[in-house]
Amino acid sequence: MEALDNRLAQHLRGSVSFVNFKDGPPERTFDLGCGAGTWVIEAAKEWPECTFVGFDLVNIQIPLRVLNPSVAERIEWVHGNLCV
Repeated sequence: MEALDNRLAQHLRGSVSFVNFKDGPPERTFDLGCGAGTWVIEAAKEWPECTFVGFDLVNIQIPLRVLNPSVAERIEWVHGNLCV
């Protein structure tokens, strides 16, 4: 469902984000509760100058080795409990 939600948002908005950035896309992005990481991956494809950290309690993210190296090198998966 996560991937379908992301696709619907992209279709409706024409972007991975609902935010209109005045000065262009961000340089760094933190996705708290990233789940499988599909939003991070799609955003990394859309914003080639941005680096990403996807944080989640569970290690269920798409392995970076299966991604295009130009995308994978700008993503880091971090696991832990933010409340501790």
